[in-house]
Amino acid sequence: MRRDFQRMMKIRYSEMVEELTGRKLLAFLSQVHVEPDLTVEMLLLDGPMHGFGALELVEPEDDK
Repeated sequence: MRRDFQRMMKIRYSEMVEELTGRKLLAFLSQVHVEPDLTVEMLLLDGPMHGFGALELVEPEDDK
């Protein structure tokens, strides 16, 4: 049941996030923990969201 829910929400979240941000959704990660009762939904976008505390990951340059 959880996988079916995740598949449904991925489509819904993807469409909504892409429309609101103008960015493409690269990945949707979802995890549930029972004790304590926690749920995490992580959306990874194709570029930084300036002004929203976004973090941009880049490859380190070779030291020469």
